[in-house]
Amino acid sequence: SMAVANTHIRKNWNAKMAEKAKHRQVKTKENNLVQARIEEKRERKRIAEERKKKKELNALKSAIVQPVSTNTVKKMSRKQLRAVRKMDVNSEINPAPIQKTKGLNGKVKI
Repeated sequence: SMAVANTHIRKNWNAKMAEKAKHRQVKTKENNLVQARIEEKRERKRIAEERKKKKELNALKSAIVQPVSTNTVKKMSRKQLRAVRKMDVNSEINPAPIQKTKGLNGKVKI
């Protein structure tokens, strides 16, 4: 009879542990890269949000404010009402955010 060589020769314990350690190192490196990418994305998102807030604040500061009476607002068409914003003009320290309004409550046109 013919002897067949065993193709699945088991690795010894030290080789198996070394391979496991190497695999663990690769996994931790991969996780670190993923976390770094996530942090970078969060940072970019935060910066974009800050930029957007700053832009809105600058738009609010440079806005041309014109008071509009309720009677005028009632006569406006829908297209004109879209341009109307309601805001607190008196508070310079903490101005209210610009809000779109349907018209009747709007007192300020930008």
